[in-house]
Amino acid sequence: MPESKIYARTEAGDAELIRANGKIAGDEKRVLLLVDGVASFDAISKKIPLSVRQHIGEIFKHLLRDRFISVVGTIEVILPIRHPGRIPAEKVKEAMVSSQKFNKDMLVLAEIEIERRMELEQDLAETQARLDRTGAQLNYVMSKYEALKEQVLLYKQGMEARITAQQAQLAALSGKTQSSLAEKEQLEHALKAMRNDFQHMQDTIEQKSAQLDETVQVRVLQEQQAELERRKQSKENADEMFQTHPHYHQIRGLDFFKKFRNSDLAQLLSWAEWREVKAGQIVVEEGHSDITFYVIVTGKLGLLKGKRVIQILQPGEPFGELAYLSGDAPTRSATVVARTDCELLQLNPAYLDDAELMIRVLFAEAFMRVQAKRLRATVAMVGNLLVEGAN
Repeated sequence: MPESKIYARTEAGDAELIRANGKIAGDEKRVLLLVDGVASFDAISKKIPLSVRQHIGEIFKHLLRDRFISVVGTIEVILPIRHPGRIPAEKVKEAMVSSQKFNKDMLVLAEIEIERRMELEQDLAETQARLDRTGAQLNYVMSKYEALKEQVLLYKQGMEARITAQQAQLAALSGKTQSSLAEKEQLEHALKAMRNDFQHMQDTIEQKSAQLDETVQVRVLQEQQAELERRKQSKENADEMFQTHPHYHQIRGLDFFKKFRNSDLAQLLSWAEWREVKAGQIVVEEGHSDITFYVIVTGKLGLLKGKRVIQILQPGEPFGELAYLSGDAPTRSATVVARTDCELLQLNPAYLDDAELMIRVLFAEAFMRVQAKRLRATVAMVGNLLVEGAN
């Protein structure tokens, strides 16, 4: 795959990115998102994690084969890639109003997600290398320990054989003449000294073994504590980075996302779209086919059935999720109109389907809380109507 070629997404590629059940998913979809008509193959390769980079050639072949991307030039005729810093407020506002699905700000957020993944993979590789080195040291120490135990066993066997021989010799001398008593006493003294030496050796070995076990345990605990500190620091760094996001505090305060971690919200904001709507603007129209859903950040919206307002939606509430959750034809069952100026978080289920398992579980739990709350309100309203009808 020539590294200097520049690739751009085709119309089929743009359509594939927003399709709920497309041909590609996971890493292929993330790579397709980075193909912007400006970055070369080599530049894109440097933006992705090592685990994906190993298969980048095959991914590009699949994307070319399915005509999701095409070659538009070479790096010699393309201006150098400028990596933006923090997006100016004017740029953020312009991106909010824009109807494009994949603008430059989305790519910046996607690059942040990929860079965090690369850092995590690098930390994992370094941690694994340290564990391998510690394991090798531990194996070396244990091999020395086993060799020492083998030597002690051989020495013990030799000592036991010598003690047995001395005892046999003493037994042979028992009952003999007075001239043999001196030799017998000498042998008994030597046997006692051998036993004392043997006991001292056993005590020393047990002491050294206990010290070795304690040293190994301390080393393992030190490695575990160091790893916990590294993880804590990485989390603090990620939280600090995420809190500089222009919409962090607005999202963090919503009830819908109260159980999401900062790292979960960072991934969410890498593919979610921020939208501003004016009062009176229709966001969802009854009868239209669409599975995009929204979470209200600020403002109020009205839920209409026909021309009748049946519910007022408040900040922190989702809407439009039923078309996605039903699994049937994605047809809108009601119209949603902004009653005030609003800020919305627009979510494409195609990305949610490819998100981490924990994020999908958190979304499912949040949807259940919302549906339970709405069900209770509906039951209460029906009960009031029945009471009024009876009167």
